[in-house]
Amino acid sequence: MRKLLALALYVFIGLPATLGTLFLVPIRGWVLDRDFYKAVVSGPEARAVLEAPALYDRFEETIRAGDSLTLSGPATGKALKASLPVPELLAAAGSAVDSAFDALERGGDANRFTVDLVPLRTALAKGVPEFARVYAAEVPVAASGAPAVVPARPEPGVPLDLSVRPASVPESEFRAAIRSALAEAVAAIPDSAQPPMPEPGPGNAFLADARSTRDALNKAALWMSLLAGGIWVAGAFVASDSAAKRLRWLGGTLLAPGIVVLTAGAVLRLAADPLVLRVIQDPELQRALADPALAVVRDWIRRPLWTVSTGFLVSGSVAVILGGGLSASRRALRYRDF
Repeated sequence: MRKLLALALYVFIGLPATLGTLFLVPIRGWVLDRDFYKAVVSGPEARAVLEAPALYDRFEETIRAGDSLTLSGPATGKALKASLPVPELLAAAGSAVDSAFDALERGGDANRFTVDLVPLRTALAKGVPEFARVYAAEVPVAASGAPAVVPARPEPGVPLDLSVRPASVPESEFRAAIRSALAEAVAAIPDSAQPPMPEPGPGNAFLADARSTRDALNKAALWMSLLAGGIWVAGAFVASDSAAKRLRWLGGTLLAPGIVVLTAGAVLRLAADPLVLRVIQDPELQRALADPALAVVRDWIRRPLWTVSTGFLVSGSVAVILGGGLSASRRALRYRDF
């Protein structure tokens, strides 16, 4: 009866709390780490991606630029390669991360997760003139029977087709048209993005006194670890009066979740590339990322996955080593008693 009660406590409370602790403790180290996200979006790997020539050579014949423009894919690739303001874009991405974390760190005063988009809009606007110049020079020229004017803006919801230049339209006029259309699209970017914060949940009152989101996460990790540890030790004493059997219980009940977390970390590390390709639904993008020439893009996507997997590997390894050590101590104690 005692073992059954201990097993029930472990299965319904102890095991979920232990798994939650082993997963939450490493996640806590990076999920609210400002520098982690800034390194991802504006670090050397991000710069290498934006400067990779192969990235701009794999556009389709025609592409949609948002909901307002249809452009020539090859001409767009050449124009982006020549005009993309890489330093400004990286700085804008880092600024967006800073603005988001500034909002989070305001704690109870922040009712919105705000991302400042003004630096990004400014960086994109800087590259518009050069993009228009290169694009107008590289865009395919339509047949002689095509319209003799640049297409006018169609009905709302229908993209403006600038994927070809009418043969009778001078390059300078077409360049002005593409520059105007792009400037309008960039100007439409709002000053900030403000998705709503999550609705208050059951734990809102429990975490209400936290000064910031980071403090709330630390508090949750602390209380979950205390719950897991209390049930873990209490279960050993409920299950048996024997010291050897208690050690066996402690070792086994820690070894099992440790193996789960360690396996999750190993799978995430080994299957990073297949997981990325599986999450991406666009077949064209999947084929592009599978190209060896775009290894720099895969490395950039893989980096945060490896950071997450490293945390799980460390957490799971500690649990497995401690659980194995307790099990070995139980055997040593039995031999001593014998």
